[in-house]
Amino acid sequence: MRTNYGILAFFLLIVCVYSEIYTSIQRLTALAEIESKLFENFETFIQRAEATEVTLPKNVTRFYNERKKDLRLDDCLNMAHPIRAFYLVYRVYNDWGEVMSSLNNNQTISTQSIVADFRSLYQSAVSKLGFWPVQNDISGLADNVLRLWYTYDLQVKDILRGEVASAGTRPMREAEIEALSNTAGLVRMYYHQMRLLLELYDRAENEKDRSRLRTQISKTYSETKREESKLRCFLRETPVPFYFSKEEVVNVEPRVSLFHDVISEDDILYLKREATKKLSQSLTSDGVNRIRVSQTGWVRDPAHPKISRRLSRRISNTVDLDAFFRNRASPVEEWQVLSYTTGGHYGEHKDPVGTEEFLWEMTEEKQKQKTYYLRYQGQRIATWMFYLNDVQAGGATVFPQLKARVPVVKGGAAFWYNLKPNGQVDERMSHGGCPVILGSKWVCNKWIRQSGQVLKRLCGQTYESEDFYPEKYV
Repeated sequence: MRTNYGILAFFLLIVCVYSEIYTSIQRLTALAEIESKLFENFETFIQRAEATEVTLPKNVTRFYNERKKDLRLDDCLNMAHPIRAFYLVYRVYNDWGEVMSSLNNNQTISTQSIVADFRSLYQSAVSKLGFWPVQNDISGLADNVLRLWYTYDLQVKDILRGEVASAGTRPMREAEIEALSNTAGLVRMYYHQMRLLLELYDRAENEKDRSRLRTQISKTYSETKREESKLRCFLRETPVPFYFSKEEVVNVEPRVSLFHDVISEDDILYLKREATKKLSQSLTSDGVNRIRVSQTGWVRDPAHPKISRRLSRRISNTVDLDAFFRNRASPVEEWQVLSYTTGGHYGEHKDPVGTEEFLWEMTEEKQKQKTYYLRYQGQRIATWMFYLNDVQAGGATVFPQLKARVPVVKGGAAFWYNLKPNGQVDERMSHGGCPVILGSKWVCNKWIRQSGQVLKRLCGQTYESEDFYPEKYV
């Protein structure tokens, strides 16, 4: 098996800003474009070496031939495919690193002008991009592929062929399979690791490799089942007589809805553009965690008053809750925009904040510790989530306890209550964002707080009461 080489570590330490690449479709695309231009320069370098009869190391010419073959087989620039993204980062970190190490460490050719010229072009490409893959990016993209395999019960033969949801790339090489297998072991996906190791065993050409692989194979894993929800659709009345919302009821009790055509293309572009300026890796209460793989950008209501008022009015008209941001005791939080690349997801969780006080439990002492506009908000009573694009495959919002799923529909919005009418956290509303198989996913959350909803969402007549809906909407 091939030894992994890092690229010029000292150089990268000077010129590169560390950033997670595997969670960002923008950075992956930028890396693919730079790597493509770098290979064009590399091809010129190979031709110059042949013309001047410079003997290059075998691994350098082998990499050139493999990369040239990849160009004939596949569109190496399209990062909407999770396995292709994994190939790119693995190739840049390992293969390009090995090429540069060989050129720099070969005393016969390292001082020649053609090598020096290409080294300069390589360093210029790294410097221009401003970031470069690290081992964690390989593991992150491998984890994305494994997550898709697990969640959607994909066939191992399709994974090895580089095929996901009928979209293909070139077949996986042994070194890439081993990297995927290593990550499967790290995240304790032992069944998947076993399947990959068996494939490596079948491909092994000598007894030493076969013996090593035999010792790694283990058995642990049970497959999951996917459930479909029963859907109902209504034109639902709103406080505006001539405006009816298009509601698709995903689950009746507790109610989970998908409202269609609630945000325009212009507003979608605006939110994505403003959020992109501030995107950073999404966090959980434990910081960076593989349970949440995405990028987050906040769009502040006071900084964007026109679009904020317009979208808040639409939410208020649709679900009859106060959705207008205020500087004190605000009934809503600011707009949270999320960007998911292939394999990106958010594991099962509940939206209410564990450390937050309920409306009736608030104390002056605790509230004074918060930023002014965050005081006296209460808990997250409900969630409204705009879908800002269509996803080729994957990315649905699922509620495991309800056996319900909300598909991604551009221009639509998912809505549900996080608290029961009696004020308790509704444990049934635990949910998650499924991994994106192909493409990317953009959503925008508006969390609605208890403050301002006292006369909007009434308590039930009994402690066990559910929300009441007219019979025509059930």
